[in-house]
Amino acid sequence: MSFRVKSRSPFEQFSPLATLGRNDKLRMKKIFFILFLVISPLFLISEAHAAASLSLSPTSQSVARDQTFNVNLTLNTGGASTTGCDVILTFNPQILKVESVSFGANPLFSTTNRQTIDNTNGKLTLNSDVVSAAFAYSGTGTLATITFKGLATGSSAVSFNCTGGTDNHADTNVWDTQSQDIVNCSANIGGTYTITSGATEPAATPTPDSDSDQAEATPTPPPPAAGNISLTVSSFIFGIFFFLSGILLRLVFLRT
Repeated sequence: MSFRVKSRSPFEQFSPLATLGRNDKLRMKKIFFILFLVISPLFLISEAHAAASLSLSPTSQSVARDQTFNVNLTLNTGGASTTGCDVILTFNPQILKVESVSFGANPLFSTTNRQTIDNTNGKLTLNSDVVSAAFAYSGTGTLATITFKGLATGSSAVSFNCTGGTDNHADTNVWDTQSQDIVNCSANIGGTYTITSGATEPAATPTPDSDSDQAEATPTPPPPAAGNISLTVSSFIFGIFFFLSGILLRLVFLRT
C-alpha cells in the first residue's frame, strides 16, 4: 500500500505556524478574534471625536451706549470636512441690537450665506452651505463678523442655541459630508457684552471684512479640547495594535 504525502507550500514550510499543533492554532485564532473585537470599536470612537465647535471673539467687551462694536464668529471643524452650518445666537434685545452681518469677500461656504435678524426677540440666525462635498470646508476660520449696537446700560450674554445631534435647522448645527450634525455644543464659546453710559473702554475690536483684499482680524483660538482629537486617538489605536501583534509574534517564535 502506498501513501501520498501532502506537499507543503514554501509559505507553510517556513511559517512559524507550521510547527503549531491543532490546539495551539485554535488558541491563536481566539486571540486574534479577541484583538479584532477590542480594536474595532476604537476606530468608531476616533471618528466620534471629530467634532466641530463655534466661538465668539472677543468674548467680552464694554462699550458706551449708542456705540457699535464688532464680534467675530469663528468655526472650528475639528479636522472634519463640512458642507455647511446653521448658527442661532440669542441676546437681550433691551441691551443689544444687531446692526449688520458680514460673511466677508471669501466666505467659508461659497454657495449660500443667509442672515435673519430678529431684534424684537433677540435672535440672529445664520445659514451657510456649499452646493456639493467637492467644496467642503475644513479648518478654523471666520464664518461671519457681527456688528452690534448698545441700546441701554447693562450686560447681555450672546449665546448659541445648540442641542447637538439634531437633523433639522431649528438650532445650531455643523454638517459633515455625510449630512451628519457634528457640532459639540459644550465646546461652543459665547460672549458677554457690557453697555455703559460713559465713554467706551479701550478694546481691540475686530474689523469686518470688506470687498477689498484686507487682512482678516485674528480671532481668539478655541480651547485645545475643541481641536482634532481623532489623529491622536488613531495613533494610540495603532500603537496598541502593533504592541499586541509584537507580543503574539514573539510567542509564536518562542514555540518554534
